[in-house]
Amino acid sequence: MKNIFLLLSFVGLLVLGACNKQKGTMLQDFEKPQEEKLDSIGEWLNSPDNYFKKNYHQVFFHYYNAQQGNIDSAAHLLEIGLATATYHFAYDSLLISEATSFMRQYADRLPETRVLMLYYHIGWGYSSDNNFDSSLVYCAKANHKVTRTISNDIKWYVADNYNTMAYDYLCISKLDSAIQTALIGLQIYDELGDKQGQGHIYATLSSIYLNIEDFEESLKYNHKARSLYIETGDSTNYFRCYQNYLDILADLNHADFFTAIDTFVVFCNIWQTQDIKYQLEAKSWLALKMVRENKLAEAKVLLDSVEMFINDIDDKISFATYALSLAEYDFKKKQGTKHKALYESMIIELKAEKQFSNQILFSEILKENALLEKDFESAFKYQIAIQNAQDSIWRKDVRRNLKELDKKYQIQQKEKQIEQQAVEALKRNIFIAFLLVGLATLFYFYHLLKKKNTIISQQNELNEHTIAIMSHDIKEPLIGVKLLLKKLNKEDPFVAQASQSLENQINTVNSILNNLLKMKKLALSKKDTNISANVNEVLQNVLQELSVAIQSKELTLQNEVKEKLMLPIAPEKLQIILHNLLANAVKYSFSQQNIRIFQEGKGICIQDFGVGLSHEQRSKLMREVTASQEGTKQERGNGLGLFLVGAMLQGEQIRIVFDSPDVGGTLVRVLS
Repeated sequence: MKNIFLLLSFVGLLVLGACNKQKGTMLQDFEKPQEEKLDSIGEWLNSPDNYFKKNYHQVFFHYYNAQQGNIDSAAHLLEIGLATATYHFAYDSLLISEATSFMRQYADRLPETRVLMLYYHIGWGYSSDNNFDSSLVYCAKANHKVTRTISNDIKWYVADNYNTMAYDYLCISKLDSAIQTALIGLQIYDELGDKQGQGHIYATLSSIYLNIEDFEESLKYNHKARSLYIETGDSTNYFRCYQNYLDILADLNHADFFTAIDTFVVFCNIWQTQDIKYQLEAKSWLALKMVRENKLAEAKVLLDSVEMFINDIDDKISFATYALSLAEYDFKKKQGTKHKALYESMIIELKAEKQFSNQILFSEILKENALLEKDFESAFKYQIAIQNAQDSIWRKDVRRNLKELDKKYQIQQKEKQIEQQAVEALKRNIFIAFLLVGLATLFYFYHLLKKKNTIISQQNELNEHTIAIMSHDIKEPLIGVKLLLKKLNKEDPFVAQASQSLENQINTVNSILNNLLKMKKLALSKKDTNISANVNEVLQNVLQELSVAIQSKELTLQNEVKEKLMLPIAPEKLQIILHNLLANAVKYSFSQQNIRIFQEGKGICIQDFGVGLSHEQRSKLMREVTASQEGTKQERGNGLGLFLVGAMLQGEQIRIVFDSPDVGGTLVRVLS
């Protein structure tokens, strides 16, 4: 439980004092009206200085009784008197009683606006006396008089009336009604553009949510109220609101509590240097901070400096903060107290406000003091009071509905989520730190490897030139041998067979040399990152190269690729890749079968229905040179073609995937 009576006192101050915020500047002090005119009498009655003079009631009732022949003038004087009483947060039973009696007699004979205003003031008066049920009755009477054609000035009173009702509902624990009426008042203030009024409603909502222990919502509305008071320059209500903010943080033992006290002290010193009430309040909060930091000597100095002036202050909030700080100090000292009367008075206040937590604190101190004095009867009495307060807290907890419990659960879950996010953020920061160290290390090694890469590049260039020379020098003699074989006598079966075998071997070697020459050409050319190849154009070239092999096996080749399909690779490289893939499809297909080429996503597929591939064979393709399996017509290979394809794909934007579908054969995907 929290010191909610501080918040309720503040809200009551806002509710009951707000009605005079549109009054003019205060007039100079004079003992009685200088003219026997209603305006002069009203000005005298409306002066806050005159209200506290002994002859105030005498003057008021003298002129009020003189107006009995004029009902409207008498009602006007009552309205002024009630407004002044509520403005000073002092309940005036004589004025309220007279106004109530007057309205019973003459309400039906007064203008509607006058009736509305008097009901408002009567409601405020009852609320200031903690007679909340009666206050709600008269506030409801006032609302009954509201019409759609009322002026903005009257609308302001309507909004403030809803704020009064919200406060009343809060004090009798009808929290749903309190929230609903507060929001209605807020809507009217929004329409009027009254930011100070909006601040009053937010302060009320903060108290309501604090009462149901929804601290997150309470702090949120408290922050909104303080922001609006800053914007409107309302330093008095800002500091009242800030005191409530401190009270919430204190009861929560919030991490921001001490920092918030320091901020409050600075603001008090800047904005409220002439008002001793705020200086005492700042010292009281500082003393509480010192006590909780176990700086009891410093706290005692501050508490003594407040005690010198506390009897001159009639402000409940300042008094309560001092009493709370003093109580925590006495509790830590464990040596009895000389402030029995103060704590007894605070317990009475707390009982009226149904605030049980601090009742327990004050009663504990008084019990310990009674034990030290061996006054066991008083100690027993205070123990009973402690038990009753604890039981009341328990009963209130039992009365909480599931919605409120769910709110607390959601808050708890949100806090856990925030904690988890903090842990993850820490891990992320550690990872980033390691990553930066790793990048720095890589940068260092990059410079070391750069020199080695230059040497490797030079070696690669030398290898490419060597391959080119070897390919050229070997290719010329092979062409000569092939031409010589054409001239041999093919009628001799042995010669014909040997000639055919030699020609096949020469074709295989030629194929390898062609691949090497093409790779050399591509490697020496400058790489273009934006280059692309038209798949159909490349396919036509490859199929032309393989046409003899396709016809010899009577294969049917189905090309289903769209004409405009492009792949991000040089056309020369794509031709080498597709030549090797289609050559294998032809090699391992049985006669009179189909080879299908079709589009899949942004790539193409080549499907044959031949001998297929084992899992072990698929795992080695393009990664190492393997012994080539004979084709379906005993075609031979060297196992080098797909290895060269794999080397060629390094650094390219396409990849090749081999699969053996259920229908048999091999499915090769060339994907972008």
